[in-house]
Amino acid sequence: MSAAADEATLEQMTQGLANGVPPAALQGFRIAQVTQDSISISAPLEHTWNGAGIGFAGSLATLVAYTGASMAGQANKRA
Repeated sequence: MSAAADEATLEQMTQGLANGVPPAALQGFRIAQVTQDSISISAPLEHTWNGAGIGFAGSLATLVAYTGASMAGQANKRA
């Protein structure tokens, strides 16, 4: 990918994530940005917060795992 992905591509990637990984859809994960060497996935706080009003560790770990797997998948496509 030579430049940042456009909105339609980001939405398509988000739908692919949601279809393939239902917990990601339940937590509201969205592919926010993809460039040649990075990917950002966002998650709304209302789906991931704990009683202290901050991100629940399990939700954050899930977000990090999916982000890492997505980045590895992108790198694999370029290889």
